[in-house]
Amino acid sequence: MDKIEELLKKLSQAFGPSGYEDEVIDIVEKELKDVCDLHRLSSNSLLAVLEGNKKGKMLFSAHLDEVGIMLSKIENGYARIVPVGGVDPKILPAQRVKIRTIEGFQHGVVGMLAPHLQKKGKKGNVTFDSLFVDLSCAPAAKVGDVAVVEASPFKMGKYLFSGKAMDDRASAVALITAVKMLAEVQSRPNVYALFSSREEVGMIGAMTGAFEVKPDVGIAIDVTFADNSSNNAPDVRLGRGPALASGVGTYRKLYDIMREVAENENVKYQIEPIPGRTGTDADAIQLAYKGVPAVLVSIPEMFMHTPVEVVSMKDLWETARLLSAFAVKWGERYAS
Repeated sequence: MDKIEELLKKLSQAFGPSGYEDEVIDIVEKELKDVCDLHRLSSNSLLAVLEGNKKGKMLFSAHLDEVGIMLSKIENGYARIVPVGGVDPKILPAQRVKIRTIEGFQHGVVGMLAPHLQKKGKKGNVTFDSLFVDLSCAPAAKVGDVAVVEASPFKMGKYLFSGKAMDDRASAVALITAVKMLAEVQSRPNVYALFSSREEVGMIGAMTGAFEVKPDVGIAIDVTFADNSSNNAPDVRLGRGPALASGVGTYRKLYDIMREVAENENVKYQIEPIPGRTGTDADAIQLAYKGVPAVLVSIPEMFMHTPVEVVSMKDLWETARLLSAFAVKWGERYAS
């Protein structure tokens, strides 16, 4: 557990908004370079290939990118900003940001008009039009540069872990762990672990990666909302295992196998009803090639798309166990 916690910390701290995942990829490569073959794809995704002795190709996909911001206009040392992915502007005021410039990383702070100076009736109304980044410490920043909020990951109690980019680097840790488990198994199908790019802006890496592999089945690993108080929200909780997507957005037979494997392997799991598209790499994988049966496994998470996302290390471990056991079972039953 300590090793995967340290890996999660490294991945959380890495800079990697959509389209700029290179620093994150470097970390993943170091973890898997002695385990399987690695290929960087033109989409800026990383594909790890673990050859098996069974027929069939299984594709796992967890995305590496995080949400961020882009500098859209610079005036007198201040930058206006627009979101990269689903960023709520209310989380940005008073945050420090790390900006990727042509001269390397530089830093800024997000500010807005003090409440005393805001127009009557608009106090507390935070929009991207009301925000700016002070570039006093970022003289090299230019329009089009991207940035992420600076946040230090930290442990909360025995199992909970908080930091930025848990979406979806918690899933990347689970997938790395599963690949290492499968490397120790003699009987397995051909496993392709895709660490995809640009999920937050359209699942681009998953779509191109699935066309590259042409898999027989696909499994997306992402995060989902946990401990949500909304009346009709699924009752998904931290620490109770991965959530299996059940519904029209995934392939029912694969879901049935995944659930059977979880029960046989004593993996704690939860059920997440999906009435439509999943909004994850699973959507892109299903539309690739000639159409790929896909299923979604999600790690419960609180405070998604904020600098303090929270996951449980127990859920990461259970997800890794489930993914590796599922690959073995599918290879035995369907890829012989």
